[in-house]
Amino acid sequence: MEYHTVLDEKLCDKYPVLIEKYRLEKSIGGGGQAMVYKAFRRSDGKVFAIKTVHGPDGLFEARVMAMLEVSLKGLDEQGLVHFEHIIREEPNQYREVYHLVLELCNCSLQDRIKYKGQLDEEESAKIVIALAKTLKRVHDNEIIHCDLKPANVLLKYPWPGKFYVPKVSDFGMACWMEDPWNEHGAGTWDYMSPEAMLDGRYITASDVWGLGMLLYTCLTAACPFPNMDVEVVFNNARKRDRTLRNLHHNSMDWDSIPSLSARQLIQGMTELDPGRRLTFEKVLEHEWIKKYL
Repeated sequence: MEYHTVLDEKLCDKYPVLIEKYRLEKSIGGGGQAMVYKAFRRSDGKVFAIKTVHGPDGLFEARVMAMLEVSLKGLDEQGLVHFEHIIREEPNQYREVYHLVLELCNCSLQDRIKYKGQLDEEESAKIVIALAKTLKRVHDNEIIHCDLKPANVLLKYPWPGKFYVPKVSDFGMACWMEDPWNEHGAGTWDYMSPEAMLDGRYITASDVWGLGMLLYTCLTAACPFPNMDVEVVFNNARKRDRTLRNLHHNSMDWDSIPSLSARQLIQGMTELDPGRRLTFEKVLEHEWIKKYL
């Protein structure tokens, strides 16, 4: 007789195909149209994270992750959360449901910042180095992530005492470079680039912006624009670009970042004009980054 948890019993009618194959231990995250569970495969006891998505976005995300798995295979790409497979529930009274079976990580970067506070420069630089390399490979495969933020970076500890591996997760809002008008969601405003927010247009530089804002959060343990209407800031800057190009920089807490070089890197990654923004190649060549390579 198969062992069923309380969560299994609660969800067995809603997700019968999933419960037949996996034992759900607990909910470990989620929001909006998705929930994430820690689960064990019944056939061998192996542990996974299962992301349950209501609606067609789950199928889209699975296709993106599966394509990246194939494209990056053999490149020793540890920077992406491993995608195992997808499970589809038969349509019933509920909406279309897909379960993405994923590698289980220890925590998110958001969790680490929440409990530890601001990170030191070396740890922050190592995160940026790993993510910049990964995102460049994602871009080489004609995909833009579109929603880079601390909650979407998962940390995997290979073994005790070893520095964790930062992994890019959640491709639910990704888009193809050939079709930059994102139909899968708007992203997260605190980390969204001006061109994405004001035009709905995503380009590779949009992910550079997101990584720059993520670096700012690592070093300050704060959102880039607390208690501000970011759309108003960007609109004002666009209307008078030459005089207000760095207005958003003046709104950020630079005193919490002691290194002038780190400040300059963030400013280069978050230029309002995407044409002036650093590329991932230039990020990895920056003097502040090179100290920790």
